[in-house]
Amino acid sequence: MRREDPVRTGPLQAPDFSSLAGPMNDVTAVPETPPLSRERFAGLLDAGTSVERRCLLYELTGGIPGWLATLAPLTDPELRELARTGLFPGPLPQHAREPDRLGPVERDVVRAAAVLGDPFDPALAAAVARRGAAAVLPALDVLAERGVISPHTVGTPLFRFRHPLLRAVVYARIPPGARIAAHARAAEVLDETGAEPAQRAVHVARSAAPGDLSAVRLLADAADHVLGSAPERAVEWLRAARRIAPFDTPPALRRRLVLALWRAAERVGDHRLCRELLPELGDLEDATAVAELRARLAIDLGRHDEARDLLTAGLRAAPEDKAPPLRLRLALLAAVRGELPAVRELLAEDRGPEAAAVVALAGAVAGHTADYRAGAAAAAAFLRAMDAAALAEHVETVVRLGWAAHVAEDFSAAAGLFARGVRAARRAGRSGALPRLLLGHACALLALGRLAEALRSAEDCEARASTLHRPDLAGFARLLRASALTWRDGCPRTGAAAAAPATVERLWWAV
Repeated sequence: MRREDPVRTGPLQAPDFSSLAGPMNDVTAVPETPPLSRERFAGLLDAGTSVERRCLLYELTGGIPGWLATLAPLTDPELRELARTGLFPGPLPQHAREPDRLGPVERDVVRAAAVLGDPFDPALAAAVARRGAAAVLPALDVLAERGVISPHTVGTPLFRFRHPLLRAVVYARIPPGARIAAHARAAEVLDETGAEPAQRAVHVARSAAPGDLSAVRLLADAADHVLGSAPERAVEWLRAARRIAPFDTPPALRRRLVLALWRAAERVGDHRLCRELLPELGDLEDATAVAELRARLAIDLGRHDEARDLLTAGLRAAPEDKAPPLRLRLALLAAVRGELPAVRELLAEDRGPEAAAVVALAGAVAGHTADYRAGAAAAAAFLRAMDAAALAEHVETVVRLGWAAHVAEDFSAAAGLFARGVRAARRAGRSGALPRLLLGHACALLALGRLAEALRSAEDCEARASTLHRPDLAGFARLLRASALTWRDGCPRTGAAAAAPATVERLWWAV
């Protein structure tokens, strides 16, 4: 048997990419080449590169190989941070320098643009750089000629950096004190123009002084605004708000920050942050709400016995008006075990789409076709009426209904549900839900024999699960990839085994 290459998770050692990137003292020398396909890009990497690292490198470079030399020295955690924030988390690689041979005006303008981010308005860049328009407009021409920036879209006076990594390099080269001052100036200028809190928040978060209660409120408002579309950004702003908040922050505002941060962290799959917030939530929320939050976290991590104990104890003490969420999650745990009578009893008064999806799952696992069909029809009708933004708020329902369809061997329906859920979750930044959606998508596609698509979804699932520190989901994704490859390479019976209907034991990690 051929020995497998070890999986590499650290910095790349080979091959040498310097020939692809041009002179290493100026990142504008990276050639503007068409992006490669994922397959051709992977061929440039060391054979032992992990799936997660390969996906991160492709995402960050945009498939342009010339940028590999800039990223090759970074560790996996540094790549994750760069992908999350768009900024280098530590010192730049030695050769990654901002554009050379720039005059003082051009340097001030390009650094102001890096602080503002893509796309940027020349008038705002001039204000942040404290330069007049008469000096800034010729500087923009020089920067465009040098290949540093380019027009954002035809017909608008906006510009953007030629590549996101170019902006990240320029930003990282700004001295830290000057960077804080530039963000403070940007926040001031945007405030003067009447910009919305979400436009000002990134600069307030990086420049406000501790104790500034008005900054805390602005960051909380901005986080509320982007929670449904960019929860990762909401996490960043709420963390900043809690850091800035004075010791005598009003209790209502403190509670608002903690709950909002929990919701944002849950959406992006940051279970570590959720655990850190639980003691504080215990001081701010009633016991029933905290029990439900603890159970949600336990279910997300696959700890079903722990979740069942929490929900059972919480339900005994809960007033009737706060019991339905606890019953719904207890029913979900019963559904995975095929305990259809318990699900019916728990959800007897619940006619919502989430309950219908749980009934469908219980019916499918228990082999009771009537319950599966009734629950699936009710939940599917509800989901069909939603646009992508609304669907993103119900991705858990998509996951449960998708697995119900898979267990019932309705693989086409499962594939369609999971595909729609993946699109909605991507658009809404619901990175915490993506591994489970992608895993279900890969399973359904494998069952349908659509091997190339199944491989792509399984690989994406493995990369995202690894980023979220979910080795269980990453491991199942690797098994699916191996099955698809085995099937593709001529052993259909062995490969098709993974496409069989999911068993009760295989569902605990998926819902």
